Amino acid sequence: MRQRLLLLTALLLAIPWAAADTVIESRQRDGALTETAISGDWIRMAGRGSGYLLLNAASGEFLAVFPAAREVLDLAYDLPPLGVLEQAPEQRHALRLYRVGEGPVIAGHPTEHYRLSANGMICAEYWLSTKALELPEIANYLNGYRSFHRRQRAALQLQGLTYSACEDAEHYASGQFRTLGLPMRIRNADGETLHEVSGIYTGLRLPAGYFDVPDGYRRVSPNQ
Repeated sequence: MRQRLLLLTALLLAIPWAAADTVIESRQRDGALTETAISGDWIRMAGRGSGYLLLNAASGEFLAVFPAAREVLDLAYDLPPLGVLEQAPEQRHALRLYRVGEGPVIAGHPTEHYRLSANGMICAEYWLSTKALELPEIANYLNGYRSFHRRQRAALQLQGLTYSACEDAEHYASGQFRTLGLPMRIRNADGETLHEVSGIYTGLRLPAGYFDVPDGYRRVSPNQ
């Protein structure tokens, strides 16, 4: 389960957002183009293939939809509810997310360059845009992502599992994005670009039902 949760966390961070209505396109490390649409509290994330993810920032509902199989996978079924999150113990490391300097303009948005470290070890680098936070849907996305990430973390801790120093640092960083800006580019400690926003499109009107689960799909859990 730990591997699945960490993979989903990485996917969530790597795929930007959309709302009433906004679409964010980005490229991942393998060159794949991903698209995230946001409308109100709903976020739809799609990459290669016909499947897609649906996240509700308010309720915490998180679904993987597979049109070919006509199935819906409930990815949050075994996560603790929002109300128990504060009871989960926090791991303590010497964490720093500090400004390096002014960054380039990425997808039309000015950025600031930040570096993340844990116990003196570089974990990641971020190029963050405060301009993107002017869009209310971006704030919804960051709040929803943060809540889901905290539930993942709590689930692992309630099983007695712990995070590495850099995993702990990335969790910490996710809580700062709502103030410091939307990640427009993310690089790992080896200098590889994991994610870069290529476009943010606002004022769109996505088709009716775009954020709905189609009728007749079978709901399953990851254990089935």
